[in-house]
Amino acid sequence: MAYLNCTRCRLSIEQHHGRPDLQDCPRCLSRLEEAIPLFRSRLPLSDLYGTVEDAGADAYGVGGPR
Repeated sequence: MAYLNCTRCRLSIEQHHGRPDLQDCPRCLSRLEEAIPLFRSRLPLSDLYGTVEDAGADAYGVGGPR
């Protein structure tokens, strides 16, 4: 199983056979109007890096612990 992950908003999309591959994060495209490339991984971001609070940033990568 593979996941497409966004490092900016931390979206993880599970890839299934027959579903087209996305190049850019659809959430960042719609909310921020920015094309952020997705990267492929065997794990979703939550399993790779832990929660957003563990990373010390909010969902868009700014700020720190509150």
